[in-house]
Amino acid sequence: MQMIAKNGIEHTPSLEELLLILDMLPIPISCATLSDRRIRFHNKAFTRRFGHIADNITTIDDFIRSYTQEMQRGEIERLWSSLWNDAPVESGVEIIAETEIDIKSVNDTVITVALGGMILHAKDLSIAFFDDMPARDQMQKSILRHAYEDFLTGLANRRKLMMHWDQARGSTREAKVAFLMLDLDRFKHVNDQLGHDAGDEVLRVVAKRLLSCVRESDLVCRFGGDEFGILLAESVDDAQVGHICDRVLEVVKAPMLIGGSEVCISTSIGASRVPDHGDTFDEIFKAADEALYLCKLKGRGCWRWADAGENLAAEG
Repeated sequence: MQMIAKNGIEHTPSLEELLLILDMLPIPISCATLSDRRIRFHNKAFTRRFGHIADNITTIDDFIRSYTQEMQRGEIERLWSSLWNDAPVESGVEIIAETEIDIKSVNDTVITVALGGMILHAKDLSIAFFDDMPARDQMQKSILRHAYEDFLTGLANRRKLMMHWDQARGSTREAKVAFLMLDLDRFKHVNDQLGHDAGDEVLRVVAKRLLSCVRESDLVCRFGGDEFGILLAESVDDAQVGHICDRVLEVVKAPMLIGGSEVCISTSIGASRVPDHGDTFDEIFKAADEALYLCKLKGRGCWRWADAGENLAAEG
């Protein structure tokens, strides 16, 4: 292990410097000497997560015997003992592969961790890392959620929509898939008159109302601003599309109470379908967007098919 000092001179950190660094890390860490397997150090994160270890727990063997599940002890000892028992090595670092184990905290709560670590032969030191699995899983779920969800409404985002599209088209090329493109009519007036916080709340209310209009197999997404999309992913005929569009128009225009003010807003919808208006998502999206644009020109608060000509499919 090398370290750059402030004056630019490289030096190997002392054991005290190394432990100081480990003590500041947010992951629970425990250290023991190789030669006698005695526990020398727990960092602050270890104590916060598992509590203060009893004074009579002085060696690695004591810890394994007292704080791990009996059925897992053999696996833990197998991972570490070969290194503990090997002939001394003057230098080098060996990495211990992670294994999932359950650790008992001082209050007998069982915490699942990924136990891994390293051996620093030059310092006669073994370092164990206890990565909190629930916390890590929660973080991974949070990352995935933010990758596929709209942060404001909790609806799917465009990335999730594309995944859903691929699944819908991959299941069978014969399935009738429809897509609805929506945006809110005169939404800018809400922001101008009531402020952006009120506008955000309107978007959240609209999102919930859209979800109430679709089937479990369908996907509602938000593209940004006041633009939404609905992918009708299972076989759907024209009458079903019309019913969903009519329902969306009805529920969106119902008055809503936002910050003590009654807000009434409508939406316009452009509808397209496979294979009539294309076979790729870009083609279907463009067709629905063009139909939406014509709705805006012809009166708002209505819906129309991409091939509806000059006749509005429904009046708002």
